[in-house]
Amino acid sequence: MDWLDLPSLTSLRAFSAVAEHGSYTRAARALNVSHAAVGQQVRALETRLGATLVVRQGRRSALTADGQRLARDLAAGFTMIQRGIESLRRAERDRPVQITMSPAFATQWFMPRMADFQHRHRDITLMLNPTVNRHAKLTHFGGL
Repeated sequence: MDWLDLPSLTSLRAFSAVAEHGSYTRAARALNVSHAAVGQQVRALETRLGATLVVRQGRRSALTADGQRLARDLAAGFTMIQRGIESLRRAERDRPVQITMSPAFATQWFMPRMADFQHRHRDITLMLNPTVNRHAKLTHFGGL
């Protein structure tokens, strides 16, 4: 992929928001930027592509045929990106916290506190690895 040939992500997001919301004002609100910033990004994208993507129709904005094609493709692409990010976040949330410790530490200190921790943090799965290895270390403690 030639990254230098692609328009900026900011301009693509601004245009996609205009296409989704039907107006620069609502797109700006959705992106938490100013109306002028959205307009500037869409104009920059149109200049970069050499095509008119959005036309004014009273207080609303309408997409040209080129704008409709690009909006459809961007919506599909952004949906895929969002799914990938959500999948990554789910995997991270669902990943158990692995703790390696000596058996003595596990029985004398950790186990008496584990029930309270699990009661307060039901969404965290713990994997304990008691070992007699004297070099055992805590790999991730999870705030106990």
